[in-house]
Amino acid sequence: MIGVDIVARAPADGHTVLLMGPSFTINLFARSKLPYDTVQDFTGIARLAANPLLFSVHPSLPAKTPRELIALARAKPGELTYGTASPTGFQRLAGEKLRAAANIDIVNVPYSGGGPATVAVMGGHTSILLGNVSEAAPFVAMARLRGIAV
Repeated sequence: MIGVDIVARAPADGHTVLLMGPSFTINLFARSKLPYDTVQDFTGIARLAANPLLFSVHPSLPAKTPRELIALARAKPGELTYGTASPTGFQRLAGEKLRAAANIDIVNVPYSGGGPATVAVMGGHTSILLGNVSEAAPFVAMARLRGIAV
């Protein structure tokens, strides 16, 4: 937030550019007050990268498709958990969006990074992983996780 504020206060001369990640958008909802206006103080100029998420589950979970996962979550409200890399990251937002759109009761378990979240699902401590493709795909290939959606 400090760096974003510095860019927001910089002269609008075209010489200062902000390279931002998901926290730029998430902070708008996660913080009660920001020293800048996320919408008014910045203009997007380019997308440099995309980072798709891989929804995967522990192999013991019977769901093999998103539809089956939603049906399972509806049959077991509050029992399924989804691991994410942080309490306020974009994986958490994706999980909350799924929860709201599908009208299901799944519980977020935030970890201190993608690695710990992935290990927790492989160990059966959480049911679902919302993780980066680069972190989860190798374990899907080894059948330690079952990928169900990107």
